[in-house]
Amino acid sequence: MSTSYLENWAAIQHLKQEVTNAANKQENKHRIPHEYHVRDKILILKQIKKLGKLQCPTQEPFVIDERQDLPFNCTVVIDKGSYK
Repeated sequence: MSTSYLENWAAIQHLKQEVTNAANKQENKHRIPHEYHVRDKILILKQIKKLGKLQCPTQEPFVIDERQDLPFNCTVVIDKGSYK
């Protein structure tokens, strides 16, 4: 017995987008808003899968040198020193 199915790609995409938006809204509901400023200190996470058991999961605290405000987000510039 064969069944026929007519795909409605627009409806599928719309439903998928609604599910994604609902998941994002639920995840962002618990976020604490934070604004980065010049001279704030930040930690950068290392890739945990590549670390040993007793290694530190973050790199040293870096100071924010510059903040670039973009229409949808903010990019911060840090000085990591020389890359030797």
